[in-house]
Amino acid sequence: MQGGLSNVRRNAPLYLLALLLLAPVMFVPNTGAWQGMKWFAMQAVVFASLVFLLAKVRWSPQGIRQFLATGPNLALVLLVGWAGLSFVSFTNTALPEMMTTPPARLRDIAMAELLRLVGGAILFFAAMYRCSSRERLNSLLLLLLGGGVLASVSGLLSYSTSASNVATAAFGNSQLLASFLVLLLPVAVVFAQQGAMNARRIFALTAAVMVIGTLFLTQNRSAWIGAAVGLVVVALLAVKTVGFREVRTQKHLFVAPALAALVAIGAFFALSNTGEVVGARAQTLTAAQADGSFQWRMGMWDTARKMIADKPLTGRGIGSFPMVAGYYSNHQAPSVHQVKTVGADLASVPHNEYLQIAAELGLVGLGLYLAVLAGFFVRGFKALSRIGSDTRKWMLIACMGAIAAQCVDALGNPGWRFADVSPLFWLILGTGMAATRTHRERQEVGEVVAVRNVRPAFGFGRLGWQALSAVLAIGLMATSYAAVTGHQVDPLECNYEGPQPQIEKNPERLDFGTVAVGRTVDKTFTISNVGERGSVLRGTVAINKTNPFFLLGPNNFELQAGQSTSFTVRFTPVEADVYFKDITVNSNDCETPVGEIEVVGNSEGETAIPQIEKGPLTLDFGTVRVGSQATRQLTIRNVGDPGSRLVGTVRNPSDNPFFVTPGTFDLKAGESTVISVRFAPIQEDSHNFELEVESNDPNDPLGEVAIVAESTGPDRIPDIRVSAETVNFGSVNIGSSRTRTVTITNVGDRGSLLVGSVELRAQIPFSFPGARSTFSLGRNESITATIRFAPQTEGDFSENLLIQSNDPETATGRVNLAGTGVGREAFPDIEVDPTRVSFGRVAVGREVTRSIVIRNEGDSGSLLVGRIRLQSTSNNSFSILTPRSFSIRNGESRTVTIQFRPSSGANFANSLVIESNDPRTPNGTVRLSGTGFRPTSGASVRSASGASVRGR
Repeated sequence: MQGGLSNVRRNAPLYLLALLLLAPVMFVPNTGAWQGMKWFAMQAVVFASLVFLLAKVRWSPQGIRQFLATGPNLALVLLVGWAGLSFVSFTNTALPEMMTTPPARLRDIAMAELLRLVGGAILFFAAMYRCSSRERLNSLLLLLLGGGVLASVSGLLSYSTSASNVATAAFGNSQLLASFLVLLLPVAVVFAQQGAMNARRIFALTAAVMVIGTLFLTQNRSAWIGAAVGLVVVALLAVKTVGFREVRTQKHLFVAPALAALVAIGAFFALSNTGEVVGARAQTLTAAQADGSFQWRMGMWDTARKMIADKPLTGRGIGSFPMVAGYYSNHQAPSVHQVKTVGADLASVPHNEYLQIAAELGLVGLGLYLAVLAGFFVRGFKALSRIGSDTRKWMLIACMGAIAAQCVDALGNPGWRFADVSPLFWLILGTGMAATRTHRERQEVGEVVAVRNVRPAFGFGRLGWQALSAVLAIGLMATSYAAVTGHQVDPLECNYEGPQPQIEKNPERLDFGTVAVGRTVDKTFTISNVGERGSVLRGTVAINKTNPFFLLGPNNFELQAGQSTSFTVRFTPVEADVYFKDITVNSNDCETPVGEIEVVGNSEGETAIPQIEKGPLTLDFGTVRVGSQATRQLTIRNVGDPGSRLVGTVRNPSDNPFFVTPGTFDLKAGESTVISVRFAPIQEDSHNFELEVESNDPNDPLGEVAIVAESTGPDRIPDIRVSAETVNFGSVNIGSSRTRTVTITNVGDRGSLLVGSVELRAQIPFSFPGARSTFSLGRNESITATIRFAPQTEGDFSENLLIQSNDPETATGRVNLAGTGVGREAFPDIEVDPTRVSFGRVAVGREVTRSIVIRNEGDSGSLLVGRIRLQSTSNNSFSILTPRSFSIRNGESRTVTIQFRPSSGANFANSLVIESNDPRTPNGTVRLSGTGFRPTSGASVRSASGASVRGR
């Protein structure tokens, strides 16, 4: 008893590290901020292992040579070095297909991947050189068996409380749990058959039964095949080591426990009624070609093959597959925008470890990785014949079986790419190598690269190396935590409990027909929640390879049962071609979590390539006091070919107090527009990020503008209050309209400033004419927004009024709009006279007015003019003097007055755009022109056309 306690005390640090590693993996959810804590805990174990590893290191040339000549050490060191070079090269090299420089999100993903590999190597060496004694191997065995039991219990609990028919444990995904268990199964099976029937063997037998049962419940086919291969390898190595004759004479020692385990597993499936579910899943192995998930994997493997063919030797860069796969895939891989928004997940990797390594690190990296595995198996196979200790021998056999299972499972399981499972792989690999170390190797001081009584070659001292490793550990832990948690976004998780949402997309194909080069056509599609009452449908939409298609407005949605919302897609071709793209729709619909809408369009005419010019490239707000605001302006110009049209969006990808208005631009050759960016801080902070500027410029489709700002002062948190969450317009006759109001109030802290914007996804049949689209509200101030519902067809309509603000708790508010159109369909018909207005020659500083008449020549419906605007906002010589939104009954007309006041002696041109609900002419255009001149002294000031001119 005293010896057992002494053994526990000696290995207390090892138990502590293992508990720190296992606890997050078993019981911490794999979502949101918890995921960052899980990474932090596992990286803490990794870098504590680094300190543990280097605690007694003494360097010498002989020791270094011996270290590099041992098993897979040299290959692993080279692999880590190659990955480091790949990271430096990738994050400092322009990627013309994607953007000028990789954004922070992509660098973070690459950094996390590099840290995963470095951490795995540290765990490998720590296990190999600090856990090679028999006592520590026994301790590791108990910890591994305990990990298998804990993972199985967690998996069974998750299976019993979910209707998804799979075990996920705290991993949140059955593939990750299956990868974890497939490594532990050979260890449990080997020690369930080895030695006397003592407490350890009973514990191992229990672990084996639980791991096998839970592994079946993961329904992961590649893990099943890998586990079978691993057990076959264990059996073959056992026969080779013990001898076939001895196996035959002592078969009762193996058969009885195996039969007991099989009986226990069979009883479990019979009593739990899970046998039918597992059997149905197993039958799909005979028809893999018809399985949807297998076909998806084939598509992702083909994407990886294309990436390898593009850069076969060096690869695209570590961690790059999720970022660039969308440029090699037609539809399987997510787009860059999705990865930048959500991050790398199971859907963004190819589900094949070898193909992903080759795609990211090239054939050189794949060769080094395979050399690591080969070095492990070669050294392990040679060591079996000379190992005398039963513990070492069977531990080595178990580890070789586990790694063999991993080699097979990695052909179709992405779990090895995630920090939940990857450390266990390297720990098993290092434990197997620890079991091969001879007594002479274990007696060497420092164990890694040392020989007895050799002074440190670098004169740094043992204490210095410990201090350096500790500093390195703390720095890398902080970097890892920031890389993983800095851009965390709550995933769209499927939850089988409670009311189930169901997504409906209408239409599922947008055909733009033939559009002339340089022209723009908009089409809309609708997302509806047709699920159970009380359900909430959440999701995002994104266009893969956007150019020349653009998704206008916000790209997310949240719909109660029975609600729907519309999205607008703009098609602006720059050259004659046929375009096929896909809109990816991700949602929490458990039956259809990922859907697609096909987008097609043809273009004809002469090629006219737009070219974007934006400036300044950095918007520096300086220091802004909390509770106030500052505005900076970004100018965008089309300096492309004559006849070209530059179309795009400007977005803030982060949840921070910056607001962009307007968020879209549409510029002909030579035109420019000004984008305003407002900064309204609510607490002391510093900001350094990039606005995303997306356009149809084929040479710069995804640009960036840097934002730098600081805020100072005490926190003054605004709190948005909206008077209604739902506005129902009831039944409204076709051709008429009804208005409702929504009040927005700032009820936040004293001195706070609520800043934001209001917008509708689609303008028809709802419109927002009654208030300005942006607002700034002090404490207890409010603004009233008027919404109009003017149906032109029969049916039920629903929409979301989106309210963006700097309220940290409600950054995006939604007001659900609903209404019903009743009666005969009536179509308005807009007629504008004249369609060209010339102001002639006007002296600088003088004003001339002209009028146009808008008539409704339709049958009986009201013409709703939602907005009248000038196409180019940079040309301020023209202005609109009359109201910009109104309705016109059938047969009536309305006059609109335009003013021309030249600011310089030059020719001026602009277009008046009239947006209405006329289905045939939704955007009417009136071309405006005029010339400014500076009169000589004593000259008569009259316009060339004789119109009245007045000064100011």
